Amino acid sequence: MSPFPFVIQYEPNNSFPFQFCIRVGWQGKTYFTAYVEAGEDVKDALFDAEKQVDKVRDSVARWAIHEVEAQLQDAADVRIPEFVKLKLSDPAPVLEFVAAQKECVYQIREARDLFCVATNAKFDSTAVVSPGGKTQAPTSKALCRACDLPDTDILCSLLTHPIVGVADVTSSPNVPQGATATTPPSTIRKRMLYGAMCDEGRKELVRGVNCRPGGNACWRRIVEPEQPSAVPHYTAPGLTQSLDYLDAIWRLKFGARNNLIRIRSASATAALETNCSSREEFRSRLSDLADVLKLLNVPDALLSGEEIPPDQTFRRLASCLKSILDSEEMERVDRALKTLGAVNEARVALQHSATRANLARAFNTLGIPLPQPGWGECWDIVRAQAARALTVLSSELNRHT
Repeated sequence: MSPFPFVIQYEPNNSFPFQFCIRVGWQGKTYFTAYVEAGEDVKDALFDAEKQVDKVRDSVARWAIHEVEAQLQDAADVRIPEFVKLKLSDPAPVLEFVAAQKECVYQIREARDLFCVATNAKFDSTAVVSPGGKTQAPTSKALCRACDLPDTDILCSLLTHPIVGVADVTSSPNVPQGATATTPPSTIRKRMLYGAMCDEGRKELVRGVNCRPGGNACWRRIVEPEQPSAVPHYTAPGLTQSLDYLDAIWRLKFGARNNLIRIRSASATAALETNCSSREEFRSRLSDLADVLKLLNVPDALLSGEEIPPDQTFRRLASCLKSILDSEEMERVDRALKTLGAVNEARVALQHSATRANLARAFNTLGIPLPQPGWGECWDIVRAQAARALTVLSSELNRHT
């Protein structure tokens, strides 16, 4: 019988902000208790790095909840001790949460633009109705980061239907007593939570701002088992179309004569859209795709001051893009390049018995499940994943054309 769902509850230590308990319940009983504590040197580093105490406290809670949830996902196979101590001995994981962009399920992106779908026209004059009939309002990463709706990964599982609007906040310059202000007051537009619903109708809800660990005492997080990702479906000629589109965006950015994609013959393109039914055909198709990716043309002039051999095409591509994209965009690019790199890793593993152990790792990166399906389905998965990775590269570059 599955042990899920679990219910996480947070018990703060009001005297020590970086010490608290996380109690995990299952079927109405305590499953285990995690005691969380940050070392003295870590506390000093966190306070030095970020003066916003509430933001740091939330980030420590996020780190601890992520650690607990990771253990719970293995709970079906491994019995967790009744008491667990989580000691934060390195500030780096928490500082990553402090610096990270806001994670919110009510954000959607359309092309380059970010929208909030938790909005209400009554509280936001910029709200519009999307073609799908959903009310949404334009927003930005900075506005969302300052919004007081808690991040999704620490938001109480009982909170639903948040209403987010805008407010113009006027701030006056700090002027010494008796002096005359020379700078007029400034007005800053902020997104803020105006209200929400609670599945249990708790009176503590109010606006919902305190539906976070350390806020309302009734806060809880329900942990369900992770669902296995669906095997991607491939429709021809999706792979070659993705290559063509990336090349078009590349030439739009770097000049019409600077082709990124260099395909030596029409037969090489045709091979990418040809199905397979055997291991040998699968290996051959992987070779065809790996050869195309190896020919990506990134001139030395576009590199970020690095000397990278011409055959290391993914490193050259990353070097070029990191001078254009921000850190969040580069994270998505790096994941896409890792997927494309697994194509060649799988090809080499199938060709050379000495590297056969790398095949499972490459298949895992490409999303080929176990038990392994037929070779034809494996090739469809590879094409779908490669097309998706190429589309990510196109989308990120397109933001800066």
